[in-house]
Amino acid sequence: MKSTKYMMLASMGLGLSLLTTQVYAADAPRHLSVDDDNTASAKTIDAPQIVSELVLVTPKSDEMERIPTGLTQSTPADEAAGSNDAIPSPETAGTEDTTETAAQADVPTEDTDADLSADPFEGINRKIFAANEAVDKVTTKPVARGYKKIVPAGIRRCVSNMFDNLGTPYTAANNVLQGKIKSAGQDLGRVVVNSVLGVGGCFDVATKFGIPKHDEDFGQTLGVWGVPSGRYVVLPFYGPSSVRDLVAKPIDMFANPIGYITNIPLRNSLTGYKLLNTRTNLLEATDILDESAIDKYTMVRDAWAQRREAQVRDEDGSYDNVSVDQPQEPRQLEK
Repeated sequence: MKSTKYMMLASMGLGLSLLTTQVYAADAPRHLSVDDDNTASAKTIDAPQIVSELVLVTPKSDEMERIPTGLTQSTPADEAAGSNDAIPSPETAGTEDTTETAAQADVPTEDTDADLSADPFEGINRKIFAANEAVDKVTTKPVARGYKKIVPAGIRRCVSNMFDNLGTPYTAANNVLQGKIKSAGQDLGRVVVNSVLGVGGCFDVATKFGIPKHDEDFGQTLGVWGVPSGRYVVLPFYGPSSVRDLVAKPIDMFANPIGYITNIPLRNSLTGYKLLNTRTNLLEATDILDESAIDKYTMVRDAWAQRREAQVRDEDGSYDNVSVDQPQEPRQLEK
């Protein structure tokens, strides 16, 4: 009986000790470690002691005054001084703005063809452009391809040179109107040399003699005089143009020597032949444009506007180092 009581008390004591051990083990974190014999064992780290009393630690005054380099704080006095420096005095107020405005006013504006960058008539322009493309695809382009395939390159080059020679006197007249007298003399010299030695202009002998070739029309003359280009427009059958070139177009047509031929069939044949020759010379450029352009209308408009402005400024390559005339800047019209 006593042995039974001793066993019960021993078991109760063992249970209490095990319970105490489990409670202590639950509060202590465990970490696995690998012993030398590659067996994992658990090591117990003493749990941190809970501080029964809270101690309030206040930083020292000298530590608060320490500020890292580059993180300076401004005092109200500094802010007041800075604000006073930012406010200009009545004597200097508005001086900088006035000076900047005057400097901008003194800079001349050279972009007289800035209107070409805007396209307020884009809706109607796109419709005319699409109609021109459809007509060209069905009629002009196939005929030009056939002409290029059948007629040898030498004959086609001879025809192009003859048409250029016919238009050179008109180029000389525009150079005179633009004040480029020596360039006009070079143009007349080209006509004489190519007409006599070049068999009516079939061969470009003047270029071999070092006489430069120019390309001028009345639209460029108006640009040199200071007339702005106006808005970009697309003309039926003619293609890209501007308001200024549209005004100058009748003068260009009036100066065409082919229009003075009294034989109507011959005059119409030469006019059509000239258009066919021009379209044939543009086949390669238009083929590249068709293959690479995402929006053909926009690309044609931008390319034409840039080239036209370069022509007005004589920056299109038609005036080489042989020419004694300097490139002309468009002059503003006097008010």
